Amino acid sequence: MPLKKCSQDKKSGWKWGDSGKCYTGPEGKKQAIKQGVAIEGPEKFSQKVKAGELEITEKVYSKKYNKKGIDLWESLKQFERSNIRQGQVTGGTGGIGKLKKNQIGKDDFIKLVNANKDKTYNQFVEILKDYKTKDNKPFTKNIVADRLRDYGLSGSFKKEPSKGKDLTKKAETEKKRQEFLKATDPTGAKGTEQVNYHHIRQIAGGVPLTTDDVVIINQRMNSVMSQYDKSLNAIASAIQKNNRLALEAMNAKDEGTALKYIARVDELNTSAEKIVNSAIDKLPKKYKSYVGFKQFTLPRDEYGLPIGNEPMIVKKVGGMPISKNAIDLTTLNLKNEQEFRKIVRAQAEAGKTGQINKKQLDQALQTFKQSPNYEKDLLDFLGKPSSADTKLGAANLEKVRRGEKGYGGIHS
Repeated sequence: MPLKKCSQDKKSGWKWGDSGKCYTGPEGKKQAIKQGVAIEGPEKFSQKVKAGELEITEKVYSKKYNKKGIDLWESLKQFERSNIRQGQVTGGTGGIGKLKKNQIGKDDFIKLVNANKDKTYNQFVEILKDYKTKDNKPFTKNIVADRLRDYGLSGSFKKEPSKGKDLTKKAETEKKRQEFLKATDPTGAKGTEQVNYHHIRQIAGGVPLTTDDVVIINQRMNSVMSQYDKSLNAIASAIQKNNRLALEAMNAKDEGTALKYIARVDELNTSAEKIVNSAIDKLPKKYKSYVGFKQFTLPRDEYGLPIGNEPMIVKKVGGMPISKNAIDLTTLNLKNEQEFRKIVRAQAEAGKTGQINKKQLDQALQTFKQSPNYEKDLLDFLGKPSSADTKLGAANLEKVRRGEKGYGGIHS
């Protein structure tokens, strides 16, 4: 009449024989064994335990539990009984000389553990791959763990080193970020560890940022915003790629493919707007204007086909309201970039969150305009490809001077 599995009230359990009570819960098996002892009597019950199991139990565990016979068997933990039944614990004596080649008994296992306490658990398992148990079984992680518990050796090894951050990946991410900033905010402005310089709109995609698009913000909220920044930057990069592919398709006179890429750009811009609107709904009132996106697309003809020789069409979603004296951060000369960095750093160190100090920025801009190298600096800038993949010629210098929309350091 063996020990059997059973179920009661949809719970698994154990019982002795076909007619015994079904015991559930953590102590179910022990209670069923006690029931078996009560039904069969200690002597007859011990005969029903697999031949030799009680002998091994007493040989290996009697000192540990200070018990014998059925009382000892009942006291064993589940994994200890399992090890006996599976033949992983045999009660045999150690000594590699008495075993087959590469087989390890208890004594030699303990010796190996003591000799490798400077290793981690996983390193020790690797060492045991060259050995087998007395029953000629490989040392799996489970077997090693059971032996360590059985011999009171748990916790013998060094802790596994933490994986930490992937420095290579971190360096690649930072390199990519700096490439983005060259085209959108090359100022190199930074806050402090606790008070950060935050980009409200995407740094990816090549659309220049202005002073409306940056603020000083505490580190905790900057971290909250980063979840939106990551998605919006990925979308901006995808838009830039699809714009480029659309132009390449037009150059190859493949108008159908060009239209597909332009349609994809529209989808991506819509996705960005949804993310911004969702963020605005979730953020506290004070920070609702600290997330935004510059939707951008190539200009198109009457058939919806992209045109590559005209300025990019840009529409702002979310973020700060557009101000009349916003400064395009990509038009500052080296001296003004240095001044801008000082202003940002000083404001962050003072813990003054919000928009960058307008008064100081205006003074910096006036210094820029009054510089004797102003015209040369602008011509140098205008002679380079812009971040939106279009080229402003030197003929636009007068428009820059007049502050017309889309040109120079001031945008309306």
